[in-house]
Amino acid sequence: MKYNQLHTILIKELSQIYDSREAHNIARIYFEDRFSKNINSEVEADESVINTFNNDLSKFKNNYPLQYITGKSFFYKHFFIVDEPVLIPRPETEELVSIAVQELKNVSAPKILDVGTGSGCIAISLAKGSA
Repeated sequence: MKYNQLHTILIKELSQIYDSREAHNIARIYFEDRFSKNINSEVEADESVINTFNNDLSKFKNNYPLQYITGKSFFYKHFFIVDEPVLIPRPETEELVSIAVQELKNVSAPKILDVGTGSGCIAISLAKGSA
């Protein structure tokens, strides 16, 4: 089976859970992140890829988040490693970090404490953004 055929299957399954646009976006990100393949690839997928795909497909059907499947999440200009024990960074948190970065520009040598950091996305983003 070719990657573009797997993509079609994933879109069909995701469309039962998400609206069409979101299903397409998730499928594109999934193939790029998981297999480093373009969704239009006519390349044959080997058996290990098909097994991984089928396993991931069952996770998607059980509402398992894309970020846990790919093992990463984008937050404030960077990718962070995430898995089940780590919360997936939220867009609302990214907005707060953006506000904090702007406020910290007026503070010389700020000190920040991030408790229970999980992925570390808040502390790392603040450190990179205020540097």
